[in-house]
Formats: sequence, structure tokens, C-alpha cells
Amino acid sequence: GEIQLWRCSSCFGGRVLCTSCIVTSHQYNPLHNVYGYIHPAAALARMSNRWSCSLPNDFGYFKRLSLQEAGLQVGLGHDGDLCPKTSPNDSFNMTIVHTNGQHSVTFRECSCEDKERWQLLLEYNIFPATEQHPQTGFTIEILEHQKTFSLRGKTSLYEYYQALLDLTNSAEGRATKAYSNAYDQLRGGSRQFRCLDMHMRAGRPDATAPLTAGELCIRCPACPQPGVNLPPNWEHDPLK
Repeated sequence: GEIQLWRCSSCFGGRVLCTSCIVTSHQYNPLHNVYGYIHPAAALARMSNRWSCSLPNDFGYFKRLSLQEAGLQVGLGHDGDLCPKTSPNDSFNMTIVHTNGQHSVTFRECSCEDKERWQLLLEYNIFPATEQHPQTGFTIEILEHQKTFSLRGKTSLYEYYQALLDLTNSAEGRATKAYSNAYDQLRGGSRQFRCLDMHMRAGRPDATAPLTAGELCIRCPACPQPGVNLPPNWEHDPLK
């Protein structure tokens, strides 16, 4: 039957809430991991179809679900609130990859401003996989997270993404293919992000402007550089 009780493992305390409360409390936290309570009657029917075993009549459990299944719609614009000029029928679904797994999120665009969908997503720190009708996006946090693990831990992008799928739903999700594979999109998105990151670090707001030789390079702080880490008149120092 319909899920009536929910619990969020990302929120402190893990309170058990009704559907309305779980949606209201996560309007600004749409990437939390939530679990819906499977009623004993539904759990018994589910288990008996798979295994011939006797279970107690009060046997129920929390199953990993999504806030989308609870009915949450996230507004793009108005500081995360829903645009008053839109209706639930104006929503669209996206796959969002975050540091705690892969999520199915329902968004609702703002109709007050003339902005493209990818612009609205970037304003909320979501890097879209494409500019034209994006269906997959990655939080800036996960792109930074993956870059750090690649540089420090030498973790390949493939293994990193497989770990994210394990965090999403390691057993049932893989068996039923309950989520889409965003590995190819993550490959392209991570490369674009690293390139843009190099331009921002070099103080280049326009990544389309022509590059000069060595403009994106980082100077070595250990190498001698006059005026930076060498004393005045260093060339006349007898001990140089």
C-alpha cells in the first residue's frame, strides 16, 4: 500500500515522520536519503512470494526510497521555494549524483525570469551534463569530492562511480536496475569541471578567450623567483 511513515538517515536523530512532514522538512534538502516503512501486510506478501518461510505478523521494515516517491518537488528560483506562477504539471525529473549516492529529483522551473534550465541548475550548484534539456546533473560538491579522491587516493572514475551506486542501493537496486547509469555523463562532466576549475584558478572568467602559453600553469613555490621568494640584489650575493 501507500507509504505513510518515513525516516531520513541523513537528518540528525532520524525521526519517523508522515509523508507531509518528510516533504516539508526536505524542501531545501532534496538529496537526503530517506526510507519508507513497508507495512507488515505488504512485507509478508512480499517475503512469502520469494521465500517459503513463516514470519511474525508484526514484521515490517524500512525500505530505501526517494523523496521523489514521497511527492517532493524542488523549486529552481525563489531561494528553493516553488514558483507561484507554476503548477505541479510544470515539473520535470532529473538524475542527480551527489556524494551520498544517486537521486531521482523532481524540479520545477521558475517562470519569473528568462533563464535557461542549465543556468537555473548552476545557480543551485548543480552541474548539468548538457545544456540542451539536461536530464542528468552533478552537484559541485561531488565534482570536487571526486577530483580530490582522484588526486589523493588515485581512485579511478569508474570505481568511484561504482561506490556511489553501492551507496545508493547496493543489492536490490542493482538487481532490478532501479536507477539509470550516469557513468558516461560523469566522465564528460568531470572533465569539463576540471577545465573550468583551471580557468577560474587562473583568474580567467571567460573560458572561450584565446590562451597564452603557460597561462593556466601554477608557479612552483619552491623554484627561485626574483621578487617573490628571492631577496633584493640576490644576484650580487656571494653565497648565492
